[in-house]
Amino acid sequence: MDFPLNLSRMHFPVTTLGPGRRIGIWFQGCSLQCPGCVSVDTWKPNKGRTSLQAVFKQVDDWALEAEGITISGGEPFEQPEALQLLLQYLKDKYPSLTTLVYSGFAFSALENALEKMAGLIDVLISEPFDLSLSSLQSSQHPWFGSANQQMHFLNESVIKEFLLLETKQKESQLHEVDAMFDGEQLWMAGILEPDALQKLSDQLAKQGHKIIHSQLTGQNKQRT
Repeated sequence: MDFPLNLSRMHFPVTTLGPGRRIGIWFQGCSLQCPGCVSVDTWKPNKGRTSLQAVFKQVDDWALEAEGITISGGEPFEQPEALQLLLQYLKDKYPSLTTLVYSGFAFSALENALEKMAGLIDVLISEPFDLSLSSLQSSQHPWFGSANQQMHFLNESVIKEFLLLETKQKESQLHEVDAMFDGEQLWMAGILEPDALQKLSDQLAKQGHKIIHSQLTGQNKQRT
């Protein structure tokens, strides 16, 4: 029997959310709704209904070229059964691919869920996005949205790989994003500078273009 989940999108390669060329999987639905979040389009629940089998098939198509998998959202831990089944599939079939999972929950709130998923997650980045600390993230980690976030190595064997490539990315790719087009929409993956989307919108407006971006919380929940 297949298992349902709400999915925002998938993309490959993602190079700005963890080391190497990674498969990006974004869950749909987030009740945390942190102010200033650049992924407002992933907040709405009960949207993007699909199946784990469909996700598995897409992963299989990309896996031979991938170096890891990053799962974000939305909030993955708000769909814990689907998350655990996905992680189990990845670990069983692709044990050489590192798994990085983002969560907006505090680490202490995830302890029970992590016990059930023991051995399935290599690295977890936790804590809610804090807009007031987002400008400080560049002095901490290039994969953090705000400086209060924490990286937890749940698999000690990947520590060296992550720390080495994190340092390289901090030095050379801090402000880079991965971009992908879907019709008239432009999806971006990576850590943006504060107000980056507004600055882009303002710049394009000077050239006669109007865009709607995902940080317009409460007004429009479409990503440009």
